[in-house]
Amino acid sequence: MAAPSAGPRFALQQKGLMTADRGRRILGVYGMHPDHQEALKKNRVVLAKQLLLSELLEHLLEKDIITLEMREHIQAKVCSFSQNVELLNLLPKRGPQAFDAFCVALRETKQGHLEDLLLTTLAGLQHILPPLSCDYNLSLPFPVCESCPRRKQRRLSPDTMEHSLDHGDGPPGLQVKSCTPEFYQTHYQLEMQEKLQNFAQLPAHRVTDSCIVALLSHGVEGGVYGVDGTLLQLQEVFRLFDNANCPSLQNKPKMFFIQACRGDETDRGVDQQDGKNHERSPECEESDASKEEGLKMRLPTRSDMICGYACLRGTAAMRNTKRGSWYVEALAQVFSERACDKHVADMLVEVNALIKEREGYAPGTEFHRCKEMSEYCSTLCRHLYLFPGHPPT
Repeated sequence: MAAPSAGPRFALQQKGLMTADRGRRILGVYGMHPDHQEALKKNRVVLAKQLLLSELLEHLLEKDIITLEMREHIQAKVCSFSQNVELLNLLPKRGPQAFDAFCVALRETKQGHLEDLLLTTLAGLQHILPPLSCDYNLSLPFPVCESCPRRKQRRLSPDTMEHSLDHGDGPPGLQVKSCTPEFYQTHYQLEMQEKLQNFAQLPAHRVTDSCIVALLSHGVEGGVYGVDGTLLQLQEVFRLFDNANCPSLQNKPKMFFIQACRGDETDRGVDQQDGKNHERSPECEESDASKEEGLKMRLPTRSDMICGYACLRGTAAMRNTKRGSWYVEALAQVFSERACDKHVADMLVEVNALIKEREGYAPGTEFHRCKEMSEYCSTLCRHLYLFPGHPPT
């Protein structure tokens, strides 16, 4: 997805833009400019080979382009090339000032030849790219990555760090209302945690039947990022709603949907061989440990939860530039069509089936024909119907 423009101020003056263009306009103002992303992408290999990071990272840290946690994550990589790739993956989502600050840091650390390379590329891009108000040909979406940071990214789009890989193979997307830039800018890790805690403590839960929590962000295994680059641990999210910390929701189903990467690897998929695959659900055993007479009924600390993940542990989540994330799209389709007669676990199986069938389309890149596989885990003790007054017929 490309969103070239002579400048964000011109985008604000355009009228009658399509929804996709409107999203690009917003991100052009609040994210790294698409031209800057493209300049980094076109010089990616040279930068990955030649960058000297020891002093450069300190300059970026001083300018608040990266955080201490990001610096430590970069430095944890085993070789300089991997460290450079991590920084290049991170820069495009560090705001509209990141590119200029990076160029200044290159100059101040005696790597001016790399700054000249970027600026020369940038000058060429600004002469050949069309204005923002055009309706771009999005029939060939390019791959970008959703996790933060990532090793295998090849193209970074203005909608920041998500895979954008299929060729219209999914169902028609539902129309959704766009979030405001302020919504994205204000979701820091601590604020996210505070909002979740406030939600978990709502008195209204005493009279409700269930609750749903959806988190859409960049992520790694076990956590999702706030806009400040700090991880919110998923176990902490689940803890807020467990039986000990949220008694108002005891014995009530709690649904969690996590749209975020869980690692660095792209699922390349395998060719199906002859024969059928059989899956068996794990059986449950009932414990007799708490059947003594006269004792108050006890609950496990965490129960009655179901959590759906966009991808498997260690792998990346995918998105389509025009319709959005594969997983969220599949959730919307299945729940809108089947909630009237199916319980949630069965609907998530159908979501898995839709995700299994999708395939990346990015010819000429390593992401072509890549796959994604969603999953869910559940401690629900009963079937959960969203419309219990309308049982299946």
